[in-house]
Amino acid sequence: MMARSPIDRILHPVIKFIHQEFMGGIILFIHVIISIAWVNSSWSDFYRHLWETKMSVGFSDFKFNQPLHIWINDGLMAIFFFVIGLELTREYTAKSAF
Repeated sequence: MMARSPIDRILHPVIKFIHQEFMGGIILFIHVIISIAWVNSSWSDFYRHLWETKMSVGFSDFKFNQPLHIWINDGLMAIFFFVIGLELTREYTAKSAF
């Protein structure tokens, strides 16, 4: 058995953690609790300003300059539903193969 490199010793527990099915739900739940506490705390103004932070992507005259919440709503949600569509397609084709 070969000795593992230092980076393998760091990454192995992280990879093992990520590949457990229920961990995504637990991480999401923890972040929801943190967000609810944050928005209802004395730092709620910072929370609202963070969502209104402008982010730009582009080149030359072609630029997207939108607040962070628009990037998440439009961009990341499109990626999310694309992945869901891929999962449904995979499940459908796996079930129809039997």
